[in-house]
Amino acid sequence: LHVWHLERRARLSLEPCAHEGGVASCHFLRGRPELLTAGAADNSLRMWSSDLHSGELSALRGRAGHAAPPTLVRFHDDELHVGGGPGGQT
Repeated sequence: LHVWHLERRARLSLEPCAHEGGVASCHFLRGRPELLTAGAADNSLRMWSSDLHSGELSALRGRAGHAAPPTLVRFHDDELHVGGGPGGQT
C-alpha cells in the first residue's frame, strides 16, 4: 500500500504488508484522516490513521475471517461491522 501526494509527486507512506496479496480497494473517509482498505486475497478490511503532516499510516483496526469477500459494511457508533459471508455472517 503506497500513499502519494499527487501535487508534490512524492510517496508519503509505504505499508508493504497491508494485506496478504494485493489491495482491492481503498478510500479515505470524508472529513477524517482515516483510510479504509480491502484486501483482494485475504478478504479483510483494515482501517488506518493518517498523520496529516507527514502522511504516515498507522493501523487502527481490522476485520478478517470471511471465507468469501464481504458484501456489506456498516458503521455503527464508531464501530465497523462487516457481513455478507457464507450464510449471511457478520
